Amino acid sequence: MRIGILIVLLSLGTFVQAQNDFNDYYSRGQEKSEKGDFNNAVGDFSNALNNRKTARNDYQIAKALMSRALCRMNL
Repeated sequence: MRIGILIVLLSLGTFVQAQNDFNDYYSRGQEKSEKGDFNNAVGDFSNALNNRKTARNDYQIAKALMSRALCRMNL
């Protein structure tokens, strides 16, 4: 019984982490973009887009694409 509960908790932890991947990378990209570190911000936005399945909606994906494009333009 305890092993089953442990497996469920580990699975939920992995699921919750996967849901935050897009938002984490997007937030890091925004912070770096505001500081003028456009090269690293492009990488974070690209990582966010690689995890786009964890985004809440298509609007967030569009914002990440636009933010990455603006960073590339500033380079």
